[in-house]
Formats: sequence, structure tokens, C-alpha cells
Amino acid sequence: MKLSKRLECIASLIEKYASGLVLADIGTDHGYLPCYLVKHQITPFAYACDIAIGPINSSKATIQSMKLENQVIPCLGSGLAPVLKFPVEVVSISGMGGFLMEDIFKEDLIKMKNLKFLIHNLIFVVTLFENTYLIMVGVF
Repeated sequence: MKLSKRLECIASLIEKYASGLVLADIGTDHGYLPCYLVKHQITPFAYACDIAIGPINSSKATIQSMKLENQVIPCLGSGLAPVLKFPVEVVSISGMGGFLMEDIFKEDLIKMKNLKFLIHNLIFVVTLFENTYLIMVGVF
């Protein structure tokens, strides 16, 4: 699987700073990032999340084609809501507008008790709680 430059950059940051942690990819589209990270043993387990059924179905196809059904779970829902009860330690959120990302952060980020890293691709200031690190990617 060949990732786009944006996803390659995010994958390399996860590998560098959050290797071995459970991932939630918000706005996953085709599920490429979580599947890539699990297949390359960068993360042991991932959730591929999206608000629309079309991207979830695309994610399911990617997951099945790579035989990762036990390690990458597609989740339908808005923002972080589908994974609030799961032990997510790193969140990747990219490929959407800054205001939407900000709304997602404000609504659910504080509820993520195990979160250690948040990786996104827009540069704006977000105040996070103690022991959580924000990594911003300037690749679009």
C-alpha cells in the first residue's frame, strides 16, 4: 500500500512519537493510515472512524483485503464519539477543515482519558490537558 505524502508524514510521526500505542484515525476515508500502521507493526490496534457510511465501507474493504479484521476496527460516528469508551492513546485527525477539527476537539477531547498524542495537519493552537502532546503537521 502506498500512502499519500500527507499520510506518510503522519505515519512517520506516529512511528517516531507514538509507536506501540492504540490509534484512532478520525475521518479515516479508506482506512489506509490505520491499516498501514498495523501492517507495519507501528501500532498493535487501531480504530478507523468516519461519520459517513461510504468511507466506513471503503475502510472495511481495505481492512478485509489486508486481512486485519482483528486489529483494525471500523467505527461509524461523529468525531471522537465512536471511540470514547475504548483505550485510545493516539488520535490522528487530518484531511478536514480547521473549524470542524476544532469542534471535534472541543466536544470530546477532554473525555479521552488514555490519550497521549494528538496528531493533525492544520496549524492552530489547541490547549490540551496535562500529559498529552499535540503534534501539528504542515503537510496538506
